Amino acid sequence: MVVSINTIKTTKKCCVMALTVALRVWSNGLLERHSTAISKAVHAACNDRDPDVRQEARKGFWALQARFKIAGEKLMRDFDFQSRKRVEKMKDLVNSEWEEGGTMQRLTL
Repeated sequence: MVVSINTIKTTKKCCVMALTVALRVWSNGLLERHSTAISKAVHAACNDRDPDVRQEARKGFWALQARFKIAGEKLMRDFDFQSRKRVEKMKDLVNSEWEEGGTMQRLTL
């Protein structure tokens, strides 16, 4: 079976989007025991080669920050200067996307 690069990129982007939604919607009890793995996944996605994956990961960072403040602060310190600036720049967009009753306006590719 041959898998195209576009399929891999789309799959990674969708996984990050699903993680962001889980962080926004699921209860703490379901997420707390996996917070370290979630932080690592968000960090890895923020450093992905694909710019679309990185952009979705920055949104995921803010969902992580809202749910696990200490983990979010630690992750922010782990970013290099440029990554930190890009993540901070994404905050307003993330807030506007989630203002409408806590649901994401766009979950399409």
